[in-house]
Amino acid sequence: MASETLRAEALIVEVLRPGLARVELANRYRLMAHTTKRSRGLDGRLVVGNRLTVELSPFDLSVSRIIGELENNLVK
Repeated sequence: MASETLRAEALIVEVLRPGLARVELANRYRLMAHTTKRSRGLDGRLVVGNRLTVELSPFDLSVSRIIGELENNLVK
């Protein structure tokens, strides 16, 4: 059985440590988001107010993976 992931846009509301942040989806739902090995370059650019693309598992909606940054962020 293949599990499909959900992608969404999120806003960083709190940076907890390098590679880990609390993000908020458009529906005001907050969850934890972490970087992957492929997106480790984003660690230094996790800034409150930046918008990201996150990937969620349909089995656990409290944790997500950071896929990439969106345009027009505070830090480039």
